Amino acid sequence: MTPEECISLKDRHRDYFLTLAEAEEVFFSPQQKSWLDRLQQEHDNLRAALEHCLEEDGRDAAKALRLVAGLVHFWHHRGHWSEGRAYCERALAQPGAQERTKWRARALYAAAYIALDQGDADSAQARDEEALAISREIGDRQGIPGPLSHLGRLAQTQGDQDKAQALHTESLRLCRELGDQSGVASSLISLGWLRAAQGDREEAKSLFEESLAISREAGNQALEAFSLNMLGNLIFEQGRYEEARPLYEQALLLNRDLDDKRGMAASLDNLGNAAANLQDATAARAYYEESLFLNRELGNRSGVVVVLVNLGNFACDQGDYAAARDYLGECLKLCQQLKAKFFATAALDSMAILYKAQGQAERAVRCFAAAQALNDAISYSRPPLEQEKLDRALESLRSTLGEEAFAFAWEQGRAMTFDQAIVAALEDESAGKDDPVHAPEPSVRSAPG
Repeated sequence: MTPEECISLKDRHRDYFLTLAEAEEVFFSPQQKSWLDRLQQEHDNLRAALEHCLEEDGRDAAKALRLVAGLVHFWHHRGHWSEGRAYCERALAQPGAQERTKWRARALYAAAYIALDQGDADSAQARDEEALAISREIGDRQGIPGPLSHLGRLAQTQGDQDKAQALHTESLRLCRELGDQSGVASSLISLGWLRAAQGDREEAKSLFEESLAISREAGNQALEAFSLNMLGNLIFEQGRYEEARPLYEQALLLNRDLDDKRGMAASLDNLGNAAANLQDATAARAYYEESLFLNRELGNRSGVVVVLVNLGNFACDQGDYAAARDYLGECLKLCQQLKAKFFATAALDSMAILYKAQGQAERAVRCFAAAQALNDAISYSRPPLEQEKLDRALESLRSTLGEEAFAFAWEQGRAMTFDQAIVAALEDESAGKDDPVHAPEPSVRSAPG
């Protein structure tokens, strides 16, 4: 075979697998699982097609961009995050890939998608902003909702609820105008999560239910599972743990069927919360540990944060204060790295509960106060049952310290910045602590996906 014939054969191979990867509409249909399975089966061929695009010094730049854009859902749901992100970055860096085209925008969105999975907020934001700018410049309306949704998630996690609201609302409006039902379902989930965080749980329930109906009609298992998890979380927050558990179990079955490790990890974490509150410690530990394993395997740092909060609460409730401190300490450090103020509030509340259990009343008050200041700054409204538990803990601390000492510690905590609160919570002040007292009921943070 001549070199020219070899190149021609590789070109035909590349074009065949490009067509397979670009069958994106199949992903948003009842054939979702079969499409993911097919891509998994052809994984080595897809790699070969990508390498062929990338080895010709930009000759196939546009096709490399198209390939990574087509494969992002496969990489996301099957957990090939590092590999996918590396291919995205290589494709974007090629000579000939710098022109501000539809395909560059789509590849930027793919890169941002996986950066967001990995908790790299700065890279995700930069990639999404460029993708959004290009799509607006060239009038590609289909390329706008995805980056808007990502940027909304980033804004919410970092505590800017107004910005998140505006971004998610625009994304939903465009998806409705375009007739993108899966995009509508995804935007409804994002808005529902935001509404729940703001305290409007009835509106959140309505949005999640609409998302669930759309996802089922479209045959989109991934979004159906996501919606079930979110509805389960709303029921869980009301203390109806037995009712929440079947929704989490349905979501887990759907995610296992898809072999979606990220979705499985979220469902397992939520099942751990339900089991812990139903006093099934053995099941809770097993669910949490499997979820943590999957999140670590994926490199899903946001998922790791959520499970660590719940494991810290669980360990504290079991009287294992050393383990609780280890879990919560790792969690707070990750929150600081990720700039994840939304999740840091739960970790600070949990650290406060731990310090109260260990008899360190002033530290507990400072942590509670820092968490409340952060909640106020990001407009987060705790679920009523969780707030009631924390109010009981605060009244107990007020009684222990007296009004003047309590107020002083509270003002110290309120005055802390985000970084100062984390540093203060992690300082080792174990020497000279008081005798342990009984821990209040732990709060939990539900996994969103």
